[in-house]
Amino acid sequence: MSEGSFYVIYQHPMNNQVFDVLPEEGNSYSGTITTIVTTSGKTIDFSSLQSDSALAAIEEAFDSPYIDDTMVKQKFVIERARVNVDPVIDYEVGEAVPITGTTNLECTIDYPYNQIDLSGDSLTLAVYEADMYYSGKTQSTYRVYSDSTYPGRNTIDLDSRSFSFEIHADISAQMKPGDYVGVIKCEEIKFEKPFLFTLHEEGYGKEQASASQNVGEGLSDQPKSNKKTATATSQYTRSATTRATTEPTAKSSGPGPLFYIISLSSVAWAVLYRKRR
Repeated sequence: MSEGSFYVIYQHPMNNQVFDVLPEEGNSYSGTITTIVTTSGKTIDFSSLQSDSALAAIEEAFDSPYIDDTMVKQKFVIERARVNVDPVIDYEVGEAVPITGTTNLECTIDYPYNQIDLSGDSLTLAVYEADMYYSGKTQSTYRVYSDSTYPGRNTIDLDSRSFSFEIHADISAQMKPGDYVGVIKCEEIKFEKPFLFTLHEEGYGKEQASASQNVGEGLSDQPKSNKKTATATSQYTRSATTRATTEPTAKSSGPGPLFYIISLSSVAWAVLYRKRR
C-alpha cells in the first residue's frame, strides 16, 4: 500500500442475516473491489471516483430503505517515516552529549480492558567516527556508541513525538576530538537517518568564550556572558557519493482508487479506499 489516507468499512447484515451490499464478484470474493451491487438491483462503480465521492456513494447504498445492513467507517493514514534530529553542537570530550529530535513513528501504547497493546517503533542509535562511516566500516566493531529507545507519547501532534539518547560522559571521555556520524534506525520498516556532529577537545568552550570577550573588548558597555554560543559544526569534506545517507523516496501514488476487502468471520467485510492527495 502506498502513502495516503484509507477507509475501512465494517458491515453487519442485521435482521435478515444477508449481506444486501456486496462486491460484484460475489459474497465470498476477497481482493481488490471497484464495483459493488445491492440486492435491490443497484450497481455502484467507484473505480474512477475521488475518495469523498466514493465513500458518499457507498453510504447512500446503505441508506436505502430496501437495505437493512449497517456500516461503520474508520479512517487511517499511511505516511513515510520522518525523523528530525536536533543540532548537536559545542560539546567537548568528557561531556555528556544529548541527542534529541522528533518523529512521526509510533510510540508505545498500553490499551486498557484487555485490548491488544501497541509495542511502538523501536529506534536505535549507532555512532561511528566519520572516517570509518564514509569508508563503509559500519560493523559493530567500529561503533563508538549504541543505544535504543522508543518515541515518547508526550504531545498531541503526531508528527512531533520526541525521542532522546545520551552519550554518557564516561563514554565521551574515551572518544577522540573530531567528526562523528550518528545513524538512527528503525529496523521494522528498514528506515535510517544519518547525521554529522563534531566533538571538540576539552577546553573548547572556555576558548570560545575568551575569544568572544576579546573581540568585543571596548566595543560595548553591555555585560559580557560566558555562556557557550552555538557555532556551526564542521562540514565533512569527503565526496557526497561516498555517503550512504539517501533517505527512502516516496512511493508512486499508483493508478486510481483501490478498495480492499477483509473478511470478518463471515459477519462483516471491510473496504479500504485510498484517498488521492
